[in-house]
Amino acid sequence: MRILKLFFTGAAVLVFATTCIAQCNDTEKRVIEVPEKFQTIKAAINEAKTNQDYKGKKVTIKVKYGIYEEDGKGVLIDRNCLDLIGIPNDKKDKPVIKRKNFQGHEQAVVKIRQSDVRLEGFDIDAQRECNAFGILVLIAKYDADIDKDLSNIFIVNNTVRDVGKEDSCEDAHGIVAWSAKPQSINKLWIEKNTLHHLRLGKSETITIKSNVQDFHVNENVIFDTDNIGIDVIGFEDDSFQAHDGEIISNQISDLRKGNSVYPNVAGIYIDGGSDVKITGNTVNGFGLGVQLASERVNAKVSGITVNGNTFSNNLVAGVGVGHDTTQRGFVENCKISDNTILNNGIGLENGKLIDGGQIRLKSYVLGGLKDISIEHNTIYITSGQSVKHLIYTENCIWNEGDGDKCTINPQRLGAAFSRNTFCKLDYTDAWYVRTIDEFDGSDSALISKLNKYMTFADNNIFSTTCPSK
Repeated sequence: MRILKLFFTGAAVLVFATTCIAQCNDTEKRVIEVPEKFQTIKAAINEAKTNQDYKGKKVTIKVKYGIYEEDGKGVLIDRNCLDLIGIPNDKKDKPVIKRKNFQGHEQAVVKIRQSDVRLEGFDIDAQRECNAFGILVLIAKYDADIDKDLSNIFIVNNTVRDVGKEDSCEDAHGIVAWSAKPQSINKLWIEKNTLHHLRLGKSETITIKSNVQDFHVNENVIFDTDNIGIDVIGFEDDSFQAHDGEIISNQISDLRKGNSVYPNVAGIYIDGGSDVKITGNTVNGFGLGVQLASERVNAKVSGITVNGNTFSNNLVAGVGVGHDTTQRGFVENCKISDNTILNNGIGLENGKLIDGGQIRLKSYVLGGLKDISIEHNTIYITSGQSVKHLIYTENCIWNEGDGDKCTINPQRLGAAFSRNTFCKLDYTDAWYVRTIDEFDGSDSALISKLNKYMTFADNNIFSTTCPSK
């Protein structure tokens, strides 16, 4: 499937307009203003749906600054060819959307159930309610009234905040796109949003899940959240795999500690997804910078490119590939290149430094990692850091009943290192292969040893003069 590329030179508006001309009657567009004509957003959407003068026409609802506490199920966008645009005040404060009642399942402040929709310029306040969704795009299994794809959905320049309560919520989300049916969600843009102060329980900040394709999660800012920053999920609904998307130029920082369910999660996590481009992101202060794996046994992650990102000061590792023990999936045909990876593994677990490596590779099944290309990265630890591991590997065969016992896999890991620059003042303990003790010295010229356990070319560079930051 061809992915429509989106560039940030004003083209977002142009692409949207071009798409809507094909889908909607843009030549006779109508404008509804809130609160001039209607006091609530819900009433304005209902007018766009029911007034015959608006039938078949593109409608823009312009919402001036104010606090809109919407009753019922919050703001439900169930009319296609609709732009819902927030107009800030002179101080650039965005209109605030709240929901009066939080009861039952899928408690979204804003829910989108139609195509050719744009939601832009709002402050979404979830009021610290448990099991709330900030913004939800959903095709649920029981949605009998949705019998076609949802497409051309733009979620742009919104703030999503105060979702969930401190370590007491089972399930809450920031922004979610999820189809559990053969009908897909596609041509989805989640761009330039800010998400913060989220207490999510078992769920994530931005979630792309199951039958979602041609998605673009770009230029968002995420901080002060206690679970995964951006999660692309496959196989949770057994047969569907989120695929063909991009995650570009997001800033993800400051994982909030205290989530007892998932304490050390990734800033960007491909959990069973495929064919995703991860480029130009910065992840600092999370569990892992990025993780490629699947939590479903025998499921496969493939076609992921991780290029030109910076992963630093994360608690477990900078880049993680693969899972262990009961989560025995496969990661294949992925490329990790031209990234800056530094000073990761700084977290503590039971009072002991985690030190999970700048790159962490894990396989607990034969052929768990295959065709993983790791090249042209700058991988280093600056002076004064307690962490030691540049590469951390576990290549084991998991046997039922053996607990966490690692039986050495007779196959080399299917990961190839080429043209990387490694830097560490002292290479003692720079390389870790679980249950192997031949990496005790400070000699950096260990290519022949490393090559026993993975493909490690002699064009990798070792240095002891490292950048200061």
